[in-house]
Amino acid sequence: MGRSISRTFLSAGAALAATAGLSGFAQSAPGAGAGGAGAPGAGEEVAAALGGPLVEPGGTLAEEVDQDTVFVLGRRVSSSIATLPSVEDAAQVINVISGALLAEQGVTTLEQALRNVPGITTQIGEGGVMNGDQFFIRGLSAKDDIYTDGLRDFGVFTRDSFNFSQIEVLKGPSSTTLGRGTTGGGINTSSKAPYLETGGALSLAAGSADYLRATGDWNQALSDDIAVRLNVMVHQNEVEGRDAIQSERWGIAPSIGFGLSARTSFTLSALHQEDDRVPDYGIPTVLLAGRGLPADRFGVPTSNFYGYGSDTDETTVDTVTARLRHLASDTLTFTSDTKVGVYTRYFQQTAPGQCAAACVTALTDSDPLTVPMVAIGGPGPYDQTTTGVQNVSTLTLTAPISGFRNELLAGWDVSWQNNDRDQFNYATTGPTARIPKNFLAPARSPDPTLQAVRNNVRDSTARDVSLFVSNRFWFSDRWSVSGGVRAQWFEMDQNTTAFTVNPATGAVTSVYTPLSSNSDFVTPRASVMWEPTPAQSYYLSYATSATPPGTTVANGSATTGATSELDPEENESLEAGAKFSLFEDRLLVQTAIFQVNKNNAKDIDPSSGLITAQSGDSQEVTGFEVGAGGRLTNEWAINASYALTESEITESTTPANIGNRVQFSPRQAASLWTTYDFSGALLGLQVGGGVTYQDEVPLNPANTAFAPDYVTFDALVSYAVDRYRLSLNAYNLADELFYSQVHGNRLVPAAGRTVTATLGVAF
Repeated sequence: MGRSISRTFLSAGAALAATAGLSGFAQSAPGAGAGGAGAPGAGEEVAAALGGPLVEPGGTLAEEVDQDTVFVLGRRVSSSIATLPSVEDAAQVINVISGALLAEQGVTTLEQALRNVPGITTQIGEGGVMNGDQFFIRGLSAKDDIYTDGLRDFGVFTRDSFNFSQIEVLKGPSSTTLGRGTTGGGINTSSKAPYLETGGALSLAAGSADYLRATGDWNQALSDDIAVRLNVMVHQNEVEGRDAIQSERWGIAPSIGFGLSARTSFTLSALHQEDDRVPDYGIPTVLLAGRGLPADRFGVPTSNFYGYGSDTDETTVDTVTARLRHLASDTLTFTSDTKVGVYTRYFQQTAPGQCAAACVTALTDSDPLTVPMVAIGGPGPYDQTTTGVQNVSTLTLTAPISGFRNELLAGWDVSWQNNDRDQFNYATTGPTARIPKNFLAPARSPDPTLQAVRNNVRDSTARDVSLFVSNRFWFSDRWSVSGGVRAQWFEMDQNTTAFTVNPATGAVTSVYTPLSSNSDFVTPRASVMWEPTPAQSYYLSYATSATPPGTTVANGSATTGATSELDPEENESLEAGAKFSLFEDRLLVQTAIFQVNKNNAKDIDPSSGLITAQSGDSQEVTGFEVGAGGRLTNEWAINASYALTESEITESTTPANIGNRVQFSPRQAASLWTTYDFSGALLGLQVGGGVTYQDEVPLNPANTAFAPDYVTFDALVSYAVDRYRLSLNAYNLADELFYSQVHGNRLVPAAGRTVTATLGVAF
């Protein structure tokens, strides 16, 4: 066959990087391609495409090098974040999900991938965020905290995983590393990059709920230091157990790399993704005796769709990224990464309200003729275009100081972002106005009409300039200290034109409101690290972050005149952790205890998404995390993690909320994924399974409504021979009812039992 893969490299090495909460990776197996800066070798690339080991004709594993592959703590975990000097040495929890694990689990979206990371919850949308990829990390909002290759992903959309090489989740305040925001942490997706070998993979998949998917990945070495790569995807699916919800999307991601084996390398990549989906706003909760309860407890089918046939989410994403790396000497490195992105979206949705008052009365009335009706609301549709440009440049110097080891990183981060948004209103009268729907059997027609005049036009522009520096100094081979600081200047201009129509004359009037906000802030961090042996690392760290008003340019919330000059939200954390290997470096473990304090929180109107005031609320999140991954035997790989989070509202303008848990913060969460690769007569057979647990999730600061806890089970069976691999994935084996996305008064039921089959071939 054209390219060989070691089972050890694939199943142990790549799976090890996938460990939630783990920062270890295997050393390259002999024969693995060098690739460019941060690029994996050929073995890992095909591993990520096919999700398991390939077997030579005759039943022998390709390049059997178990005896030559060792696991070393803090080796081979690279990140595309230029401002993160080292994943393995970072004094914070960083969860790494490898491309191999994504393929084993049949992951297709970022949301699905993040179910491997305990402590992350997903919000439906509205109430300060838009429908799309909206996550909470440790109970704290991570909207606008999604990055690709270390650069901000400016738009709001559902991200397909076809071009992911791995995913990193940075836990805790991270403004020093990533910039403004990052209160609970940041999420970075690393793109597939060209490498210096020729080959590729193709996969075709089909399954439940009209699931069809095809992906292709081809890499071509053009010379000793130039390569091109092309990734493509076509996808469609409905959702098992949900009516009307569907998605059709396609994407293409070409890239070219120059100087991949030279001291100066340059990579240019592009991404185009189009998606046409029906947004899912879930089922309402029922407000009974002051508590919000899931509607299914009252006989409401979880398949109910409360929208209309006209509901749609149409997105187009175009990004171009240029990455330059120059090794000036053995101790001096310069990087400069630039991204340009254009995101267009037309979004028309229907949000069911909470079943309350008259709805509850009708629901619990013994009279069968009494029909419970639930209000239908949510803002009108919008059409927006988001444009963003960012450059992050760094200089890294690793020269010793007076004979002591030292690593210095300094640079700048400059960005410009604009969002042009037209908002429309639904008609409020006539036969096509939105009216309450039958709570038990909602109708999808007639489609509502829009008012002839736009509600408003909002044009927002943000400019961001920051300078950062960090340094790590070793007093000895065992002891070191690290410190960093980022100074940031942020400006935002928001120009809104609101339109009103006189119902008597039809005359249209408009009001133009210009607003601006300027903020400057400094976010430091510091840590001390002790490495008594090459297999052990312990740290104590302090980190901060800040979120200025107006930072969410494209993500739903707007600024008002009363709030444009509010102080930035301030966040700080203390974390103590350890990273160590066991069983002769076969199993790597990471564990940490932490406390995060959030101050100057802002109030957000749940219906409009407008920031209304500096609430003065403060929140405290303390917790414990542990993750372990690697191989218990040559055949058995395991990745497991657990998070315990205690959250509390410590100050609030609503006194009754003090002492309550923070909204969207589960107390406990855990995940396990394990695979077994057979040998001997069953060589090529792989079986695996996973379990995910999440505790109940509070849906509001009053803690009067909760999403229930759940346990789900997944399974994998695959067989590989020669260049081919056939795999069968089953999700939610017990057909458990649980909610994958949450909101204050509605919940999105997750897909029921789903089965997919995938055929992969490597070239």
